[in-house]
Amino acid sequence: MSSRDEGRCAGRLAGGAVEDTQLLYQPNGKVTTHPRQPADGYGGRVTGDGVSRSVDAALVPMVASLGAWGVEAGHWLPDRAGAPVIWLRTRTLAQSTALQSQVWLVPQVQVTLTRFGVPHDIVWSMRVEVTSTEAEDQLFRE
Repeated sequence: MSSRDEGRCAGRLAGGAVEDTQLLYQPNGKVTTHPRQPADGYGGRVTGDGVSRSVDAALVPMVASLGAWGVEAGHWLPDRAGAPVIWLRTRTLAQSTALQSQVWLVPQVQVTLTRFGVPHDIVWSMRVEVTSTEAEDQLFRE
């Protein structure tokens, strides 16, 4: 069944507009329809408590997996548009520079967020920023 056929099927089964329903494939092979979930926390913005908890939970394995690169802490804050900005802190400025130059960093963060149930539109709109304890100390001395 093509995606176009699935959309038509969803509209017919629900008796309403295709956009208002979603198909759920059951393990027994049956296909059911349900109303689409409200867009709380979607649209690239983190607004729901569940999404915030998912991002928080993803930070622990994210920091642990990047420990070999000198990452010692991580946190996130929403930007002005509501998209998450993941902040990773390394010990030294050299570690921060080396980590920022790795092409796999953003995809690894995106995969970790996805594994913890963060919706794809939020994952795609997020940014990763890397700082270091040395750079922060220097900033506060100035």
